[in-house]
Amino acid sequence: MGHGDRTWTIDVYLAQLDGRLRGPRAWRRRVLDEIRDGLLCEVEGGCSEPEAVSRWGSVGLVAAQLNECGRIARCRRMARMVLRGVPFLAVGWFLAVVLSPDPWAGEPGLIRWVAPALFASVAATVAGSVWLLRRAPSARRPMDGVAGVATGVVLAVLCLCVLLVYRLDASHGHMYWPAVCFSGTMTAGLLIGVFFEARRLMTEKRTPIEG
Repeated sequence: MGHGDRTWTIDVYLAQLDGRLRGPRAWRRRVLDEIRDGLLCEVEGGCSEPEAVSRWGSVGLVAAQLNECGRIARCRRMARMVLRGVPFLAVGWFLAVVLSPDPWAGEPGLIRWVAPALFASVAATVAGSVWLLRRAPSARRPMDGVAGVATGVVLAVLCLCVLLVYRLDASHGHMYWPAVCFSGTMTAGLLIGVFFEARRLMTEKRTPIEG
């Protein structure tokens, strides 16, 4: 069989597989390149191109397995994003509070309510991220963990915004702005990253496994 036939067969298989893969374009391209290399190695090793393709399995089965692996990898990447970002945010906002002038003689009632909600949201987010990192590969419904982490991040940011606006109003804008700007930028980056990653994961359609 000529090289033209071999290339055409591999290209058709990869084109069909590409149509069923779900995930970022860079990930799909990397997966397809690796499969192409594997198929070409099989053919160069003496297999005919139909044998090489059949050894890899049907497009539906291979796509479903790859999609599941990619989904789990992105769940764990989102969890690592949260676990790496939270310590920096905690230090940054702590410095913003400590280095800024205190506008109150005593603790206002709003802070007594909102601060515990903030800490609870952060704790739930961290716990959910740890769960995703450890249990996502074996969990039956890892998307529940993704939704929980994303919800925790959104609630924590909302509580943080309430506290920040309340303090800015009470202090007439007098705060340690380097720490506020640094922490605010990191908070926005984490929120955007988690939101888009969770949205992409939650809206992906599972590829049916075919024989």
